[in-house]
Amino acid sequence: MSTSPLELARGWPVKAKTKKKHALEVRRDELAEKVVKLHYRRRPDLELRFGIRGRERCLEDVVFHIGFLVQAVAAQNSKIFLDYVLWAKALLVYRAIPVEDFQTNLECLLRVIRTSLPANAQRLPAAYVKDALAELPSMPTELPSFVDDNQPHARLANEYLQLLLLHDREKAGEVIRQALRDGVSISHVYQHIFTPVEREVGRLWQQNKITVAQEHYCTAATEVIMAQVSAEALGRPRKELRLLAFCIEGENHCLGLHMFCELMELNGWGVAYVGGNTPVGGVVELAKQYRPHVVAISATMVFNLPKIDGLIKALRAGPSQPKLKFLVGGRAFEQDSRAWQRYEADAFAPDLLHGMEKAESLISGS
Repeated sequence: MSTSPLELARGWPVKAKTKKKHALEVRRDELAEKVVKLHYRRRPDLELRFGIRGRERCLEDVVFHIGFLVQAVAAQNSKIFLDYVLWAKALLVYRAIPVEDFQTNLECLLRVIRTSLPANAQRLPAAYVKDALAELPSMPTELPSFVDDNQPHARLANEYLQLLLLHDREKAGEVIRQALRDGVSISHVYQHIFTPVEREVGRLWQQNKITVAQEHYCTAATEVIMAQVSAEALGRPRKELRLLAFCIEGENHCLGLHMFCELMELNGWGVAYVGGNTPVGGVVELAKQYRPHVVAISATMVFNLPKIDGLIKALRAGPSQPKLKFLVGGRAFEQDSRAWQRYEADAFAPDLLHGMEKAESLISGS
């Protein structure tokens, strides 16, 4: 029997069986091509409206649709796909793409599923797309703000956000430093100011109210301010506990995980923060050297979740800490609420403060 790439990457035999992929996932690219071909046949005006680049973007979008649909089927949870369709509708409407175009695209996806997949693989994906089509017309496009006046420190969060949108990092940083001087804890700054503001920046991009460059500026500015306030804060005495943290391969949204790592370090943990888009082999090798007590993994896109399955198995199979614990978080795990259990993680953290508590309890309970 030949050696798999995963075995080569980590140097140890794979003991657990790999779950069989759904036909929708195996044939994703082929099905996406068929959907685009059918869509353009039904709507020949698309070529004139959007040109060659429009067809390429359409294919990228359909691959995205199928990625979310695959995970909804894996979780047997139609809400995962419905939430995605709600997000996509708002995104497209604010970019002057008619809802009818999106509807036709989903109709073509349903048609391709019914005509291209074997009967035993059609039931769930067809049902989920059909449900999405039924709800699409009534789905709202004006999504609520993440900076809610009823939240703790809402005034500070709003002030901080507005300064970021004005590209005034210095004054934004001073808002945070003054909040700390006034007695707001650093953990509450991260939880109730940085986190909702970052999510609100994403919503503003979704609604086409800011550009990608502006979104990136806000994220980068927050990372700089985080580094400044963390350097000024006095951490607790260091514990003999180590955290390894990263976003899985294909994930680049890692500010939330970065904030978690900063708080854990201030709480006395040793932290190896790797960042985004981390390959399996590199993580396994680092775990062998660093020997963490807890591994924190973040995922934003739900279709990236299956990568965690092999990663956790790889780390557990290696000669690292025998009691290694896995803590997961991020938007993808919020959408697929049972994913952390399916992939045999030890805990799921819905936010920063719960993440800190979970990490401590995983160690004290081991």
